[in-house]
Amino acid sequence: MERPRPLWETAYRVLRDRVVTCKFIPREQLTERRTAEALGSSHSPVRDVLTRLTQDGLVQVLSREAPGSPR
Repeated sequence: MERPRPLWETAYRVLRDRVVTCKFIPREQLTERRTAEALGSSHSPVRDVLTRLTQDGLVQVLSREAPGSPR
């Protein structure tokens, strides 16, 4: 039997796929709050996912408040 994936991993895969397939408008702000609500998640895993996506070069921090999809 396969183990369920951790919430942050599921959120990472969903957001990564959305970024890679251009589901976000370039420079669109991805706020923790709005993203967490859209994923039905708490802020903590979303914060970790946005940090990881930034480290992966898939999103850019445009302001302290909200990372955004790249140009």
